[in-house]
Amino acid sequence: MTDGYPKISPQNIRIIVYIADLDGQAVADMPIAHLPTWVDGLETLTSSPMVKGSLSGALVAAEIFRVALEADEHMVVCLAATWIALYGCGLPPGFGLTVDDLTQAGGGTLTIAVPRDRRNWEYLLESRIGNQGGFRTVADLDFDTVGNA
Repeated sequence: MTDGYPKISPQNIRIIVYIADLDGQAVADMPIAHLPTWVDGLETLTSSPMVKGSLSGALVAAEIFRVALEADEHMVVCLAATWIALYGCGLPPGFGLTVDDLTQAGGGTLTIAVPRDRRNWEYLLESRIGNQGGFRTVADLDFDTVGNA
């Protein structure tokens, strides 16, 4: 995993989010033990429910992503993108990336590519136990990077 960053501790996972329309990225190294709690804790940032596997939940996570991006809060950007990779819509239950995949990826890297249209978010988890890739869908978004409707 030669991503140009320092080596990752086996207790951490590196999340890299590439944002196509900005030609930029957000990067955060997070303790694996805290990742599930921190991802689920995004709900505290909104009054809307974040229903896993639903369009409404994905839209709330995408809005948190957008606001954090504007504020240059890389940790929250990475957590919101991870929420979408884990729980966004587009796949039946039991398919795609899981919290267990992340917690078992000691020293791994989760790369998430956010396209210009913000619809199909691609992810690749590279870890000591192998690689896993896929996508999640966030449909019907009506905002751009700077929040103009």
